[in-house]
Amino acid sequence: MLQGHEAGDQFGYCVAGLGDVDKKYYDDLLISAPGSTLDKGLAYLYYGDDMIGPDEDVSILGEGAGSRFGISMASGDINGDGYNDFTVGTVEKERIYVFYGNRSMTPVIDLAVNAPHIENRREANEQFGAGLAVIPSFNNSGIDYIIIGAPGSGGAGDFGRVYIVKTVDGPVLPYGLESRISWMKSAGR
Repeated sequence: MLQGHEAGDQFGYCVAGLGDVDKKYYDDLLISAPGSTLDKGLAYLYYGDDMIGPDEDVSILGEGAGSRFGISMASGDINGDGYNDFTVGTVEKERIYVFYGNRSMTPVIDLAVNAPHIENRREANEQFGAGLAVIPSFNNSGIDYIIIGAPGSGGAGDFGRVYIVKTVDGPVLPYGLESRISWMKSAGR
């Protein structure tokens, strides 16, 4: 059994099967705890093996108090290198963070020091990153896309918005969202 490390950390808020992030022929697991560490949030990566747990292999600490890192998660081969990568969202920071799979990730990643992200520069408080998906070969293009939900978009009407971000034109990071939008749809508009 896997469990959180502190009372109220909301361990298990989001759970994602990542596929093989480290190319060691086992699928890996990511579990979030957005209420951890003064609501900074944490995500725990468990490398697949004959037996998972009880201790995580990689801990990713959210960027700041109240950011609630880990509110959403998704995975896919975002940069086309053959390793599965993953994204993690934080609604309060209006960002998603992108992590590239490789043979050995740093055991502790502190986003206050190194924060690879795509940020929302369009509209404040739109809850950018509340939903995430990575879709391989969207529209049969052969290109992976990151799908980002923003249900609070649209001001007082809260129409909601979905961003579809193309990942093929080089690294996703550290570009702002505006340069990466491939398609955007707002409800009611």
